[in-house]
Amino acid sequence: PQERFAASICNWYKKRYGLTVDPETIRHSQGLMTGALWMILNAYTRPGDKVLIQAPVYHTFSIVIKGAGRFVESNDLVLEDGRYEMNFEDLEKKVADPRVRIMLICNPHNPVGRVWTKEELIKVAEICKKNNTILVGDEIHGDIVYGEHKHTPLFSLSDDLTDNIVVMGSPSKTFNLACFYSAYVVIKNKALRDQYNVVYDDFHFDYNYLGIEALMACYNECDYYVDQLNEYFWKNIGV
Repeated sequence: PQERFAASICNWYKKRYGLTVDPETIRHSQGLMTGALWMILNAYTRPGDKVLIQAPVYHTFSIVIKGAGRFVESNDLVLEDGRYEMNFEDLEKKVADPRVRIMLICNPHNPVGRVWTKEELIKVAEICKKNNTILVGDEIHGDIVYGEHKHTPLFSLSDDLTDNIVVMGSPSKTFNLACFYSAYVVIKNKALRDQYNVVYDDFHFDYNYLGIEALMACYNECDYYVDQLNEYFWKNIGV
């Protein structure tokens, strides 16, 4: 049910973030790591290419990248006064390597807990754009933020920056639906979207129909749950 599937995702971003998403930019995936990321690597890279990550980061990033025959490059985050920051000087140097075809950013970052600011994301996107590096965002934790922090979806940046951006999303963390393997990608660039579709179609992937219905129910009817969830988490943290 592509139309209803895409419409529910558009509805979610409109309600939660005030963003208007073109349903044509949305494609299904069988989960994120062994679904969307695996297909993205096959669509935009070849064995021997490099994928840049920002350690310390979710360990499955490296597992999937290496399993696909690609090499891991790391722009390590820097801990300053108890807060992790990006090393932009090192990032510029690493992305300038033509073998780095993709930068994979965790936004917000798992496990260090940083909700990257819009200014930080713009700087990252500019560096990737300058070096023709595709910027792929894992935004699976985007709904779980606290206080005054605001999640900025990468596809909401300016049009000139989003031309080489792919965003991976899912309700699996927010609503504890990982077992349903229902996720999606948002790709504004039609050429990149077409490349993704080729890989998807080649492997004859199909929907998990129960998972799709769960995603649509959550995104269309259950935003109240996320408000309660974040309030509960914040009280447990107790800072």
